[in-house]
Amino acid sequence: MIMKSEAADMTASGQLPDEISRCAGRIDEIDRLIVELLLDRFRHSRRIGTIKAKLGAEPFDPGRVRAQRRFFVESCVGGGLNGDMAETLIDSILRQVISERTVSSAGGKAG
Repeated sequence: MIMKSEAADMTASGQLPDEISRCAGRIDEIDRLIVELLLDRFRHSRRIGTIKAKLGAEPFDPGRVRAQRRFFVESCVGGGLNGDMAETLIDSILRQVISERTVSSAGGKAG
């Protein structure tokens, strides 16, 4: 752990800002990847919704939704992330998927 006096010395020598800059750059890269993955996830989910609507199938499977949620939350918590944050995130994604598929199965478009 870096002590305050060490951090002040590092800041004066320019070491700490470089590390912060590298970390911030990596965070930006990760954020871009998250966006790409979300876009891809929703493309596939919408495709499934379209196929299910054509077949007259139920727009979503509650058992699969529960399993996805459980997997996501358990994986996040197992990796050391906050469980409440993980639940909020996956619940938001799953609500959007369900909403889009429900609207799609009714022949409309989600907003």
